[in-house]
Amino acid sequence: ANPQACGGKAKIVLDNYVKFLKKNEVSFYPYKTTLDKDKETISTLIKLKKFKTISILGGDGTINIAINSLPHLDFNIHIIPAGSGNDMAKMIYKNLSMTQIFELILNPNRDHVLVDIWKCNQRRFSNGFGAGFDGLVAHRMFKKSYLFPTVLKYWFEILRVIVGYRSKMIEVNGEEHPLFMVAAANGRVYGGSFNVAPEASINDGLLDIVKIKKVHMFWRFFYLPKVQKGKHIGLKVIDYHQENKITLSSTEKFHAHIDGEPILESVYHLIFDGKIRALA
Repeated sequence: ANPQACGGKAKIVLDNYVKFLKKNEVSFYPYKTTLDKDKETISTLIKLKKFKTISILGGDGTINIAINSLPHLDFNIHIIPAGSGNDMAKMIYKNLSMTQIFELILNPNRDHVLVDIWKCNQRRFSNGFGAGFDGLVAHRMFKKSYLFPTVLKYWFEILRVIVGYRSKMIEVNGEEHPLFMVAAANGRVYGGSFNVAPEASINDGLLDIVKIKKVHMFWRFFYLPKVQKGKHIGLKVIDYHQENKITLSSTEKFHAHIDGEPILESVYHLIFDGKIRALA
């Protein structure tokens, strides 16, 4: 669990979930993320306790920490949305209440959905990869403190970066172009509200590739709300297709993210890793 998610509001959800587990006599072992060697600690706990079902309480970043701690994908994951975006949870649960989501743990072998898991340079991700503009936004937000909620700080950084961002020469599967950003999406939505890949499916074994070409600063403000609403497919500046693997490279390191977690490399290899069971 990440009790600091969503400005600390996740702690309330965690407290309620712990009460629920105790009331229903469900045995559990709690772990709170610290952003310091979480992967190693969780991996050790899984080996010692031999868990088969793992509840992940937090946002998409917490899910990313958890799946990168697993020795393999033969687990049930139980996502409890308590972050600022909760994009994966929205796609899995749709209209379930928090109580209904809690109750899924009472019968972990009943219903589930298979979720594709991908790797970028040996790091797993479940929802999406982004490079260029949104990669820089992710880097700007990382470990920064703000006096306003996470959603507002995300928009604050978007508006800061969008004005002066310069498109990069990026090679995508052997073709080089000046690009404003590239998204490789497993899910339809990331960033909390952006329908970057409106035709994506979390379990079709394919990444939806969205390339946004070099765009003049004025037009960026015109296209931004279209991307948010998923109305950008078909625009001249957009190339949208699907791939089962993708390689991006540049002559120098360029900003990217996986599930909102910032990374900085000059080459990114994205490949399919397998499927994991999510309670639903």
